[in-house]
Amino acid sequence: MKKNNLSKYLFGISAFIIVFLLASYTNDSKVDAKIIQESDFSIDKEKLNELTNQTINEEESDVELVESEIEESTEINDNVTDANQPIVVNSIKIAKKVDTDPNSNSYREPINAYKTITTLDNKVVKDIDYYPSFYIWTSINTENLELNLREMSSSGELLVLNPANLSMLITCNEIQVSEFEFNVNAKTPRWREWVEVDLTQFESESIVGNWNVKIINKKDNQILENRSFSFNKDWEADELRQTAEIIY
Repeated sequence: MKKNNLSKYLFGISAFIIVFLLASYTNDSKVDAKIIQESDFSIDKEKLNELTNQTINEEESDVELVESEIEESTEINDNVTDANQPIVVNSIKIAKKVDTDPNSNSYREPINAYKTITTLDNKVVKDIDYYPSFYIWTSINTENLELNLREMSSSGELLVLNPANLSMLITCNEIQVSEFEFNVNAKTPRWREWVEVDLTQFESESIVGNWNVKIINKKDNQILENRSFSFNKDWEADELRQTAEIIY
């Protein structure tokens, strides 16, 4: 009887110990899991903050880069005509020769050596040595130009052709060499015109240096384009004898 009571007592103690150990293990596991979860969350939060800060820094860097590019572009292209304007100068070329035959397919085009002068960078100046003459050739976009002028008369509204009057002003060392006027009477992506500059009428020393070409809208004297180039040449004896004295 006593042995049975002792066995029951020992069994009860053993069961209590087992239950206690299981409960302790369960609590420890929950605590460890909680610590692990909080640690993982802390790590994820730190990574998230790092990624957020990195993204913000990259966006700020991109904004600064774009602003810098805009400022640089503005400095370089401050003379470029707005493409939405009614008259836009596409290009100005200094050609050694052009086709003067109006029935030719290449009429008013540089058919020999030529150089394009630009305003994209004022530090870049093209050197020309074409002699005894050269042609200043320009391509102008007039797609947005309104050619028709509306007028009222006794019979009603009339559409009258109102061509744009442009001028090509050419100077050498700030002295006017030539001024050529022409009318634009068609809406076209490329209205082409050129003028010949005869250098034999000037002394050789007077034509060496800085040249400038302006395209001006005579309606309001607006300068549509302003570009420069330089004339430099190694003279031969026959060429020097051909030059005349410049008349001021």
